[in-house]
Amino acid sequence: MWSYTITNNGVLTNHGQLITHEDGGHVFNNGTLNNDGVLSSGYVLNYGTVNNTAGDTSFIVMLNYGTINNSVGATFQTSGGGVYNTGVLTNNGVLIHNGNESSSSFEISGTVNGSGTYQQVATGGGQLPTTIVSGTLSQTAINIHGGSLTNTGTINGAVTVDQGASLNLSGSTQSGSITNAGSMQIHGTVIQAGSYTQSATGSFAVHIGGLLAGSQYDALNISGTAILDGTLDVSLMDLGGGLFAPHGGDTFDILTANTLQGSFSALNFPALLDPNQTWHIDYITDAIGTTDVIRLSVFPVPIPAAFWLFGSGLVGLLGFMRRRDK
Repeated sequence: MWSYTITNNGVLTNHGQLITHEDGGHVFNNGTLNNDGVLSSGYVLNYGTVNNTAGDTSFIVMLNYGTINNSVGATFQTSGGGVYNTGVLTNNGVLIHNGNESSSSFEISGTVNGSGTYQQVATGGGQLPTTIVSGTLSQTAINIHGGSLTNTGTINGAVTVDQGASLNLSGSTQSGSITNAGSMQIHGTVIQAGSYTQSATGSFAVHIGGLLAGSQYDALNISGTAILDGTLDVSLMDLGGGLFAPHGGDTFDILTANTLQGSFSALNFPALLDPNQTWHIDYITDAIGTTDVIRLSVFPVPIPAAFWLFGSGLVGLLGFMRRRDK
C-alpha cells in the first residue's frame, strides 16, 4: 500500500521530524528540501536539491538525479535498500550504506564527493551490501566493514577493507591508500596512486590468461609503498582459446611499486599442465629503474641435490667398472 507521499516543487524546510511510512512512504523533490531535523522515508526521488545541514536523513531506496549536500556533523544513511546516484552527492559529514535487504546496492554513476566519510555496513538478515562505482567516489575515508566495493571508475580517499569484506578493481584508478584485511581482486591494469597495505588476514587475487600485462593478465601499479602480508591467490583464465597454459620461461609482473616491504605469507598457485614445471615468485628491488616488482615465473622443477650426487656416483662407478673390464 502506497501512503504518506510528500511532493515538493518549491522550498520545504524541516526543523523537527518529517517521517513518511517506511513501507510505502514517498518523497518527491523537484525543488529545495532543507533538513536540520529528522527526515525518514521509504522512497526518495530527487530532481532538485536536498540540503541535510545538521540532521539525520534515512531512507530505504533513493534515486538522485539532482544535488544532495550533507554537511559536517550531519548523517545521511540508507536503511537496507538501494541507492542510485547519477547526480552529485556532496558529503562532508557521514554517509552510511546499511545492507540488510535483498537488493542492497549503492550505485554511483555520477559523483559522490566531499571531505566526509563513507561507510558500508552489513547489518545481517539479508544480502550483503555492495557499492558499485562507475563514476567518481571521493571521500576522506571510505570504510568497507562488510559486503563489497567494486570500482570501474575513479576512487579518491583512504580505503579500508575489513576482514570478510571485498574490494574489486577493474581497469580503474584509485588515489589515496588501500588497507586490505579482507580480499582484493583486480582485472586488467589497475593504477593505485598512493599506498597499498595488506594484513595477515588479507588476500590479493590476480588472473593470468596470457603474457601481456593488462590485456591478458592482471597488474597492479602502485606509485607509493606496498606493505605485504597475507595471501596471494593466482588463477588461470580462458580468453577464448582455452585455459591458458604457462610454459617454462614465462614471466608475469603482477605488481609494481615505488617500494616493496614484506612478502606474502601464503601462495596459492594453479596447477600447471607440465608436472616438470613449477611456479616461482621474486620480489625484485629496482627492477625497472627505481621501481620494485613482484614477478611470477614458471621454471623447470629443480633436480634435488641428492639425485645429482647419486647420478654423479653412478656415472663414476660405471667408469670405474669399465676401466677394470679393460
